[in-house]
Amino acid sequence: MTQFETTWQSRMQAATDRWREHGFDIEWADLWYPGERNDVADYLNARGWQAVGTSAAQLFIANGVSVEPHDEDEAAMLNSVAYVSAIRW
Repeated sequence: MTQFETTWQSRMQAATDRWREHGFDIEWADLWYPGERNDVADYLNARGWQAVGTSAAQLFIANGVSVEPHDEDEAAMLNSVAYVSAIRW
């Protein structure tokens, strides 16, 4: 495992612990993987779905949850991780 992967795995565990404080039982490390990936909203939109992505940072703000990033990497993660909702017509 690379240093980057080790760091992110540790951060995902910290995120899991923080979410549990808010009543969510989710294991973030199981949802993250290294390597290339498609943008989910773009992928679905290209296949007949109407998809919209909302960053984790936007979701926290919209729901009154204050999450202060510890550093620039964590801030970038909050802005790059997205919740996607989609409807297929």
